[in-house]
Amino acid sequence: MAGLSEGYDQFIVRGDVKGDKFSVFYFKNQQLIAVDSINKPADHLQARKWIQTSYTPDLEKLADDSIKLNEC
Repeated sequence: MAGLSEGYDQFIVRGDVKGDKFSVFYFKNQQLIAVDSINKPADHLQARKWIQTSYTPDLEKLADDSIKLNEC
């Protein structure tokens, strides 16, 4: 977990929920505020960087697991 998801108004699930390898990215006013990652350490590390720098990824790209996180 990175950030605090309290008060989010949108979320995006990325990965395979049934396979227990996914992340949930939480947004408030279109700003990334938190991520919960299960067996996706790269998602966690990238989200921490984004949260620290107030970067907001492209939501459409983020929702597409075939697109690399650094391209979002």
